[in-house]
Amino acid sequence: YPRINKESLLPVATNMGLTGENEEAWYPPGHGDIYASFYNSGLLDKLIAEGKEYIFVSNIDNLGATVDLHILNHLMSQPSDKRCEFVMEVTDKTRADVK
Repeated sequence: YPRINKESLLPVATNMGLTGENEEAWYPPGHGDIYASFYNSGLLDKLIAEGKEYIFVSNIDNLGATVDLHILNHLMSQPSDKRCEFVMEVTDKTRADVK
């Protein structure tokens, strides 16, 4: 996944190359490919068959992450015609986050 320039909001990568100077312009997929992974592995079908409606996902480097019940309540309290399919909590990066 391409890094995005903070000012221009354009990809930092100048081409599709993943090596050399351009290597730093790309992120590993992280949790960005979770939907494809769930689908391709069959886990999505299993979760749906079990009646699951919500999942909580956290990066592996955030082992202290917990479900915020305010966010879950917000999701569950919306009228069915106004429900969003995805919510993401974001925070400002710290120096420790820079890879």
